[in-house]
Amino acid sequence: MADLLETIDALQEVIDRTNVAPARSAKTDPRVKALTVLPGVGPLTAMIIVAEVGDVTRFSSARKLPS
Repeated sequence: MADLLETIDALQEVIDRTNVAPARSAKTDPRVKALTVLPGVGPLTAMIIVAEVGDVTRFSSARKLPS
């Protein structure tokens, strides 16, 4: 148990940096801000949607996006 706690302590700086980067991105990306107004969509979900969809102009219609 002590070894595991030491490992967590050693990785805490990396964990903290990982948690800050998405929060910063969520505040600056207008697409993420727009998606977070939807009920049930938080910053992480919004960032995943933005990453997965990419450039929405590649879809010829709104119906083709979810398909």
